Amino acid sequence: MICPECGQTVDNSDQFCDFCGRKLDASYEEPNPFAIGTQPSTSYAENYSSSAPDIPGFGGAIKTCFTKYARFSGRASRSEFWYWQLMRLSVYLVIFLLLEVEEDEESVPTLVLVCIFWFWILATFLPNLAVWVRRLHDTGRSGRWMLLPVFPFASGIGLALFVDAVGFFFVELGLLVLAGTILLFIVLFVFAALPSFPGSNKYGLQPARRRQ
Repeated sequence: MICPECGQTVDNSDQFCDFCGRKLDASYEEPNPFAIGTQPSTSYAENYSSSAPDIPGFGGAIKTCFTKYARFSGRASRSEFWYWQLMRLSVYLVIFLLLEVEEDEESVPTLVLVCIFWFWILATFLPNLAVWVRRLHDTGRSGRWMLLPVFPFASGIGLALFVDAVGFFFVELGLLVLAGTILLFIVLFVFAALPSFPGSNKYGLQPARRRQ
């Protein structure tokens, strides 16, 4: 049986999907692609449509990303990806605002906020990387595209050795590496904003969608 939300294969006896936690509808029968004239069941066709908004709302997307904490296989819809990024950015913004309000840099509240900041970075690193890879999968691209911004750093290290030898300016090198990294991150965000690859691809089924 295929979970209508995440597209993963689950046991027919399961009541909830092990991947996204969605309650499974026992009345839904997966259509046979080799049978002529077969259509999804009425209940499924009424609730799901390729032209409707993605299933996960804000809370559902956050739950899905934490449930798939380090799951790099499968696909992630645009709503799942962008809701997750919005949540992470909101938490960072709240922490920075609280740090600005706290004037004493060595006070206990400031130290607590700094600890929360670093804990949040570590706690969301893997799920953020995983949802990035699944979003690239959803557009039909390999997760190896995530290595794209690494090239400026690797090139910068090699150039730094050369710069040290010939006496060039490190400031110009640093700006060049920074500009290259920003440009490649923009490319990744453009990929993340692209629509889902229709139907199934080698990374799995297209995330299901439901009429509101």
